[in-house]
Amino acid sequence: MVALIFLVICALAAVICFIFSISRTVELVKNPTKEVSYTAYFKRAIPLVLGFMVAFTAMLIWIYPTCKITPKVYESIQAVIGGAIFSSSLASAVNLFIVHYYRKEVPEALDKHLYRIMMGAFVLTFVTFFVWTNGFADYLKYPLPNAFSFKTFIAYPGQTGNIAFYALCILSGALFVFFLCNYLMKKEYGQSNILESTFVVAFPAGIIGARLFYVIGNWAKEFDYGRAFEEVEIFGNTINVWSPLCIWRGGLTILGGAIMGIVVGVAWFMWKRKQYSIWVAIDLIVPTILIAQAIGRWGNFFNIEVHGFQSDASYWQWLPRIILNNAQHSSVAGAAEAGKIFVPLFFIEFITNLIGYYVIAYVFGKKLRKMTELGDLGCLYIIWYGLTRVFLEPLRDANFNMGKDGYWSWVWSMIFVIVGCLLILVNHVVRYYIKKKKQTLVLNSNIEKRSLINLSWISLLTVALVVVGAVLMANGTYTGTISYSVFNVGLIVLILGVSALFIAGLAGFNLFTSKRYLKEQNNG
Repeated sequence: MVALIFLVICALAAVICFIFSISRTVELVKNPTKEVSYTAYFKRAIPLVLGFMVAFTAMLIWIYPTCKITPKVYESIQAVIGGAIFSSSLASAVNLFIVHYYRKEVPEALDKHLYRIMMGAFVLTFVTFFVWTNGFADYLKYPLPNAFSFKTFIAYPGQTGNIAFYALCILSGALFVFFLCNYLMKKEYGQSNILESTFVVAFPAGIIGARLFYVIGNWAKEFDYGRAFEEVEIFGNTINVWSPLCIWRGGLTILGGAIMGIVVGVAWFMWKRKQYSIWVAIDLIVPTILIAQAIGRWGNFFNIEVHGFQSDASYWQWLPRIILNNAQHSSVAGAAEAGKIFVPLFFIEFITNLIGYYVIAYVFGKKLRKMTELGDLGCLYIIWYGLTRVFLEPLRDANFNMGKDGYWSWVWSMIFVIVGCLLILVNHVVRYYIKKKKQTLVLNSNIEKRSLINLSWISLLTVALVVVGAVLMANGTYTGTISYSVFNVGLIVLILGVSALFIAGLAGFNLFTSKRYLKEQNNG
């Protein structure tokens, strides 16, 4: 009882310190015209952050005696050090996020330092979360809860839950991206709240699209004939509901959600926000969907679903213990064999999506901005996510493949890649002719021999990929299942080759038109 009392006191102290630190920062943001001594602000904020760190770490320590756990020494060290760094990083990251994104009056030099500290704090928060949870991971019940229950507080996979963690993950990803996009648009146009109505319309449209895509893809497998209705208990009465409407039973496809969300969001923005460039909005907003998807994938972790086949656990010891332990269970196959886990594809996709956002938003969006046109970044999202799914779909357990023959999501992933490449090509060609007509094209007067050599090598590589893919498909046998067979590997290589061929064709088009214009200019 004494341990429980101390645990509750520490938890309350942590909550109070965290709330007070946030309130100080919000007060700073609410007074944009007020002259602020940032030295004084940090002197008031730092003690609250340290108070949150001490209280949170103490709370973790008191969990052991409260739950009658005798931890190993290294587990205690992980809990203490990880908890201290995690809590201080979390409080710092949240407060600096508010200051950086919502207070315009921060001096530019100071803001750059705050931004770097904020990004480092977010990374530390993510990493050290798994450090301190390692101190408790081996004492938890697995599989982990996947929902809140009004009757039993929490519910485990297979039990009835009222608020699913999957839904919370999707909502958290959507809200995070909304605030990020709101800031990006404010930075671009100097006005906030540009995207509120678009988010309110696009987010539910994405959910509807995700469900619709799943129902269409799995109709013959899951919904037709006698399975078209489900019995649902509402206020004590059991009624039959058309099963495609039972979204709470699970069944969403991100590919469909991305299509519907983007289409509806773009249409709404063009209708309601005509004074702003839709192309700028696409480049700023669409790539951030990768972040929302990365956060949403943690819903698969809690639902122990959409995983790969069983693999030797020794290959995955680098994973945090909480993931490793939970990956020993499957929503369809039960417990894995001794010494094995189900490959956590959700974590792989989580990492690839974050890398994808960085590559698109920072590499292409900033470092290579001169080589891209407005709208390209949104198309690159389509290509990146399509390629991610092209490689990961064959690794899935067959129970999670969509469609009667399992090809539905895989084929659509390839379509994503091809459509994305075509859109970029069309975007450049159309913009070229628009610039030509308006005579505003900036010509490159220094066409180097090196550019032609590089283009030649790229072209040879793309042609080689296309040929190798075609040969593999010709020498393989179509099996009707998603796997890394000779035929399917050839299909993947062919898709990569065709995609690269579009990019090479785009580079060649730009080089050729620039050279032609140069000749015309010289002749003139």
